[in-house]
Amino acid sequence: IQVAGLTFREFVQQDFEHAYALKNVLRLLASTLGAGCADIYWQHANLESRNVLIARTNLSILDATPNPATLQQLSQTIDHQAALISASQGFLLIAGMSLFASVAVMIQKTLR
Repeated sequence: IQVAGLTFREFVQQDFEHAYALKNVLRLLASTLGAGCADIYWQHANLESRNVLIARTNLSILDATPNPATLQQLSQTIDHQAALISASQGFLLIAGMSLFASVAVMIQKTLR
């Protein structure tokens, strides 16, 4: 909306070029920072979920001496479940941030 409001303003050509270049640099910086934060959050949530699932795993339901194939399958199942839990936590975080941002936009009265 702010960009649309500035559409019909006159700018000096050099100022416009510098502002456009700065916008591109800031966009790339924000994208990189966002991807880095998302990756760190994902790794942290995945690790926490995996640790909780491992702590709750009861190996006594398996045979007396579980073989390596069974343990590998159990590890893969725990990895899959930890990824699903982490993804759902990430989606809830994104939904909360989106809700907060939409409320902030709705209460904003001026665009200057």
